Amino acid sequence: MPDRQSAEFQLRPLESEDLATMAGWFQNVSDLACFDRAARSPLNLPAIEQAWSPPAGTVPNTSKCWFSIVTKTNALCGIAGLENISMVNRDAIIALFIEQSRRRQGIGIRSLALLLDFAFRQIGLNRITSYYRADNTRSEELTTRAGFATEGRMREAWYAE
Repeated sequence: MPDRQSAEFQLRPLESEDLATMAGWFQNVSDLACFDRAARSPLNLPAIEQAWSPPAGTVPNTSKCWFSIVTKTNALCGIAGLENISMVNRDAIIALFIEQSRRRQGIGIRSLALLLDFAFRQIGLNRITSYYRADNTRSEELTTRAGFATEGRMREAWYAE
């Protein structure tokens, strides 16, 4: 398994203890609207737990894989994940959220590189897709830096504000 860490942070599996911190992040409706196209109102802890925790007694969902981005001191500074993983088509959709005070510090590009390494080398994917709003220039810059190619634009597919 490739080393899932950088000098300043590492990726580790998302844990239930991380949800309380995420609930704080998702009180910011503008951030939430850029991250999740299905959510339009702030999410409190019970809503986060319902959305992110599998129901008791169910088989784990293999179509998604989420990681916490943590510092050396184990402080949560973001989340990164793969959604809609298809082992038949060997593809997935990538998502990334960096806590507001940690943005523009290189965490996003390094986390993206670690996640892409995991996707391609560990689970054998062949293609990764990224979706983001037209006004989310940071995501556009990030994916361009990581070598993603723009294949098209989905006009009016992400309604917000």
